[in-house]
Amino acid sequence: MATGKTAPVFARLRRDQPDKLIPNPKARLQEQVREVMRFHHYSLRTEEAYWQWIKRFIFFHVLFAVCAA
Repeated sequence: MATGKTAPVFARLRRDQPDKLIPNPKARLQEQVREVMRFHHYSLRTEEAYWQWIKRFIFFHVLFAVCAA
């Protein structure tokens, strides 16, 4: 039975810079952030804090663009 989720496509390492990660472009932004944060061994609390900052940044700029239009 299909649940609507697709199998994860894992991120790749860059050939020219092995310490850099290319997140899966088909994944949602939060999943991409999670992949990169876990690749660099950040703690879960740091991952959560960064995700909250990203959400606030996007929300502010989308709201600001709508109000300015």
